[in-house]
Amino acid sequence: MNGAKRLVHEYKRWIDGAKSLVHEYKRWINGDKSLVHEYKRWMDGAKSLVHEYKRWMNGAKSLVHEYKRWMNGAKSLVCEYKRLVQETILFG
Repeated sequence: MNGAKRLVHEYKRWIDGAKSLVHEYKRWINGDKSLVHEYKRWMDGAKSLVHEYKRWMNGAKSLVHEYKRWMNGAKSLVCEYKRLVQETILFG
């Protein structure tokens, strides 16, 4: 009878070990899912950062474009002023 009790006892310990192993495996799988989730969140953040950088660069390009247009307008205004001064001197 002692041998049978011992066998049942060892079997129960083995079952408990198997349950513990399954539990740890599930925790590990959930940990992997969590890691994947965090990686995806980080990647979304990186994509968002790149998107905002591109928007900022487009804004900067637009600002440079507007500055160049303004400078061309200013040059044109100066040329027109010089022409008027020359006409005034010549035909004054």
